[in-house]
Amino acid sequence: MFSLVICTMGCIHFLKQTFGVALPNKDIGQIIVVDNTIGEETLSYLSGLKSDKLVVIRNKVNQGVIKSRNQGIALANCEYTMILDDDQVPQRDDHTFNQYKSLVGKYDILGCEAQIMDLRTGLTRFGNAKEFTYVGAGGMCMKTSLWNELGRFDEIFQPAYFEDPDLCLKAKKAGYTIGLVSDHGIHHYAHRTLFRKDLGFNHDDVMLRNRKIFMARYGVKPKLKKVSKPVITRQDNKIKVMHILSNINIGGVQQNAAYLAKGLPGNTFEMAMYIAESGKRGVFEKHIGDNVRLFYNKKAVSNKSTKVYKNTSHGPQSIIAKNGKVIVVKPGGTLPDLGYNLNQIRGFRLDSEIPAEVNVSIVDAVVNYKPDIIHYHRDVSRISRDVTGLRAMPQFKNLKVVRTVHGSRLPDLKNYDKAFLLTSEIMRGAAKRYPQVPAVLIPNGIDTSIFRPTKCPKENIVVTHTRLSKILKLTARPELYFDIVKRVCEADKDVKFVLVGPDYDIYKARFDGFIRRFQLQDKLIIKPPMYHSKLVSYLNKAKVWFYPTSEDAFPLSVIEAMACKLPIVASNLVGITEMIKSGESGLLSSPADASTFVQNILKCLSDRTLAEAMGAFAYEKALKDYSLESMLDKYSETYLKLMGVK
Repeated sequence: MFSLVICTMGCIHFLKQTFGVALPNKDIGQIIVVDNTIGEETLSYLSGLKSDKLVVIRNKVNQGVIKSRNQGIALANCEYTMILDDDQVPQRDDHTFNQYKSLVGKYDILGCEAQIMDLRTGLTRFGNAKEFTYVGAGGMCMKTSLWNELGRFDEIFQPAYFEDPDLCLKAKKAGYTIGLVSDHGIHHYAHRTLFRKDLGFNHDDVMLRNRKIFMARYGVKPKLKKVSKPVITRQDNKIKVMHILSNINIGGVQQNAAYLAKGLPGNTFEMAMYIAESGKRGVFEKHIGDNVRLFYNKKAVSNKSTKVYKNTSHGPQSIIAKNGKVIVVKPGGTLPDLGYNLNQIRGFRLDSEIPAEVNVSIVDAVVNYKPDIIHYHRDVSRISRDVTGLRAMPQFKNLKVVRTVHGSRLPDLKNYDKAFLLTSEIMRGAAKRYPQVPAVLIPNGIDTSIFRPTKCPKENIVVTHTRLSKILKLTARPELYFDIVKRVCEADKDVKFVLVGPDYDIYKARFDGFIRRFQLQDKLIIKPPMYHSKLVSYLNKAKVWFYPTSEDAFPLSVIEAMACKLPIVASNLVGITEMIKSGESGLLSSPADASTFVQNILKCLSDRTLAEAMGAFAYEKALKDYSLESMLDKYSETYLKLMGVK
């Protein structure tokens, strides 16, 4: 019944899972594998299968996914031909193909991934069973004769992108119907091949080229009014900045963005945030206040997103809810939104709300908010491509896109108008690799009115505040941290370690296993996320701040500890060495040198005079070089210059 076409480039692990389902299935009459792998591993595996169903096409050079699919379709001899990408795996029973069998007579073309195409911009977003423009090529199925009638995938889009909406829109114009297999049971491992760096082409360049070709065929031309270029001044128009975050777990990246969003709005700036992945809200909202507009890519839970109305009259007000219940609100009292506009009822006014919009695409957010500047704090490749596409449209040609490089690795900066760098070392690397991109050095800053020393009595505590994942990535041996803790505790019977991590829920079980293994139940305490005043109280109780990591470029938590007058024992990474001078404000060593870490911690615990002197040096440097005011001034100045405001 089905010919199955699979294009692969070395994803043997997924290929084996797919064959485990497809080979025994009686409805699969033919499996055509188009192998673009450089090397013999995939071919060797396929040769050992010994199946009459199997047909293998070996390309010595990667032909790209479009041409490879067409090669496979040309050899299909069953009634229906189905495409599977090599990062798509059907579940391990007949469910997937039974679902397709049940629908092949109802629709001419079937697919499992619904997409909505905006023909004004050529940008896509995920659809659903009721609303979609086309179905993705991976999982697309139709009669073999129809594949050939439609001309297969148009190789003008070679090597990838826009071939599937082109085929679907062509089919729609010819009168064919498209259906969605919603309960398909195919797991998609998120473009494991498409975004590899060894494919031989630049994704953004290909995407833009193919979008232009596609839009020339199908695009709806927007009607634009001719307007003179606005002159932005501080008096009559605020500069609108939209920050892009990958998630809302409060770490150094999110805290930096929150400082900017909360600290810069006023007569000059207006701030918004787009969050690509979101869990529970509320915690993050406390960090940014009520003046920042929020856009979430995924639906999130919040106990603050409801509009609250206040009774402004001098007497009690009676309101009838939609369920018929009478609600009496005392003077000055509040009630949540009842589903209709209470602003229209005399005596009530909107008291507060979090202006968050959930489940919106970056395109919708930008069109809605109309920012002057988009500020990335992490690379979210899908969103980055959408913004790049928006800038190709006339109405967004003046949009500025900037990036703060928070990590230790230098990302691709060529599509940014400005790069903000945290360390001198990364600054030198950026100047060498991307001389055409203007870059400015702005170290992280912290609120020293919150992070400051107190007269809290010291306890024999060594504290660490970081993502637990970074502790596990300390070296190839994640147990190294626990080995250090155990050796310090054996030398100092009274010491305790406290580890505070934003990703506590994810890694606590794994850390508990290490704690049992090293018998540290009474010595190492794992704490859930703490912020601001609660975190400061722990920092001021401690005698030493300990940070063993091999991947952090400029940890904000180090500055927070410095501002609390703690001596720092940490890894001698490039960013940390710019903050801490070993022997002056802390003691540094190689991330893998457990013995030196142990010696340095014990030295700070036993020599109180040395520890206090290093803490004092650290405190002075935090105030001098890493104040929040200095950071905000530098960002404000750069934003203004970027927009041509003097």
